[in-house]
Amino acid sequence: MPKLKPLLLSLSLFLISNRAVFAQAKKIEEVCNGDKCYAPLTELETISLYETKKYYEMGLTQKAYEFAERNKLEVMHVFNAFGNLAHYFAELTGIPSAFTLHTPAPEEGTLEYWRYQRFSHHNFIAISQSQQQEFKKALPGINIASVIYHGVYLPEYTIGQGSGGYYAFIGRLMPEKGVDIALQATLDASVTLKLATAITPQVEATKYYQEKVLPLIGLEHAQVLGVMTNGPKIDFLKHARACVLPQTWDEPFGMVFIESMAVGTPIITFKRGSASEIVKNGETGFLVEPQLGVDGIKEAIKKIQTMSESDYQQLRKNCRLHVEATFTAEKMSQNHIQMYQKIKNSL
Repeated sequence: MPKLKPLLLSLSLFLISNRAVFAQAKKIEEVCNGDKCYAPLTELETISLYETKKYYEMGLTQKAYEFAERNKLEVMHVFNAFGNLAHYFAELTGIPSAFTLHTPAPEEGTLEYWRYQRFSHHNFIAISQSQQQEFKKALPGINIASVIYHGVYLPEYTIGQGSGGYYAFIGRLMPEKGVDIALQATLDASVTLKLATAITPQVEATKYYQEKVLPLIGLEHAQVLGVMTNGPKIDFLKHARACVLPQTWDEPFGMVFIESMAVGTPIITFKRGSASEIVKNGETGFLVEPQLGVDGIKEAIKKIQTMSESDYQQLRKNCRLHVEATFTAEKMSQNHIQMYQKIKNSL
């Protein structure tokens, strides 16, 4: 395979911009409602983190494409969540580009839908077969050039034994993540649920939190540990008996799924979206039919609770082997390199 010239990935720019935006946001005390944050009365300007981040991304994308032109890079890979802005730069410069999709397909009639139609000939990378099918259904003419799963850097993820005895939840406190279902199911199954999440003023102000989460999250079986960096998160997952993630939407790809399985911790989730591609039912966890709701999640918990220790440890070994075979950073990188070569060869 011919060696490609250096390829510019925008992931690092994405991370830089995140830090810059939130550092700026912390400079003033804010009163927030949804994604709109209003400064104290001494400030007249209304601040939108979304809008601020968009302008940062636009400037960084401009610099990235200027760098690519100066250095005659052969392929640009736009991996960040604001990649839609880069389509205009790709058209203007003519630099061959690939765009990773991170979200569900947009609804017809929206600006995002028009944008995907406008640039449907560009090279899109889906992160699951489920996401590809959803985009193809919504936008039949879109060019999904490849499906590439995310991966983890395995040396960082050492396998655990699940000796903590608790069940784990990682995610935001929002309806799509199904935290109320996880709380109720673990309560009904008489097991402990530890949650790596943040209860912010914005979260507390939502109707979902007040009505669905608050009555359960303060009970004895639930422990909120806060948001975790990678090291503590890995320790948290490896000591959990299982990770309970009852998603109520068709998530394009669940990173926590593969992070949990990488340390041997099985997954309990609903059978929807990308979950069926990531979790092997009965081998690396349990996929519950969505219509079974809380009761279905509770029964999956009971299956793990009543397993023999040898069967349970085999389940954990299966998890690790599954990630090693399918969801490593090396495999992800190799698949991207093949994709870049495919783009280069098509010119």
